[in-house]
Amino acid sequence: VRATQMHKLLEDLCEAWVGGKWASITNIVFFLRAQAHTIIVALYIGPIGVAKLNAARIFITPVAMLAPALGNVFLPRMSQARVENTARVIEIGKKFSSVLTIINIVYSIIILLVFEWIAPLIIGDQYDSIFWIVVSWAVYVCILPLRNGQEMIIQALKLFKQHMMFSALSGVSTLMIVWLFTYYYQELGAVIGLIIGDLLLISLLYMKVISLINKR
Repeated sequence: VRATQMHKLLEDLCEAWVGGKWASITNIVFFLRAQAHTIIVALYIGPIGVAKLNAARIFITPVAMLAPALGNVFLPRMSQARVENTARVIEIGKKFSSVLTIINIVYSIIILLVFEWIAPLIIGDQYDSIFWIVVSWAVYVCILPLRNGQEMIIQALKLFKQHMMFSALSGVSTLMIVWLFTYYYQELGAVIGLIIGDLLLISLLYMKVISLINKR
C-alpha cells in the first residue's frame, strides 16, 4: 500500500473511465435495481421484512448463482463471435438463455414440490407464511436467464451506452413499482415489483436485439 503512487492510480482511473464509463454507470444502476426490494422493504416494513425476503431467497440462491458462472463461459465466446457476425452473437445468447431457463424451471419445480419438507431443515421454524414469497422468487429466477442473455448480447456487441440507458430507465421504474407493490402486498409485493421491473428491462433489450436482427 505504501508503494502506491497517487499519480499512477489517477492515470489508471482515467483510463478505466474512458474505456468503461458506461459499464461503470450501468453497474451502479444495476445495484440499485437489484437491491430495490431490500431498500424499500427495509424503509417501509423494517428488518423483519428484509429477513423474510432473504430467508425465502435462500431456496433459489443455488440456481441463481449459475448465471454469473455460465456467463463467464459464454460472454468471451460471444465477444469472439462478434468478429464473425452479429447473428452468431445473438445465436449464442439465445442458447445461453434457453439452457439456463430450462435448468431454473426444473430446479424451481422441484424446490416448490418439496418445500414443506426442506423448509424446516434450511430455515427452521422461525419463518412462517413465506411459501408464496418463495414462489415469487422462483418466478423471478426463471425469467432471469432472459434478461442475462439479452444483456450479454448487448455487452458483446459493445452497446454499453444503450445498456446503461435501458438499465437506468428500468431501475427508476423498478424502484417505483416495488414501492407501490410493497405498500399493498408487503414482502410478496416487493418481489412482484422486482419481477415487473425485470420484465420491463427484458422488453427494452429484446426490442434492441430485434432491431439489430432487422439491420442485418
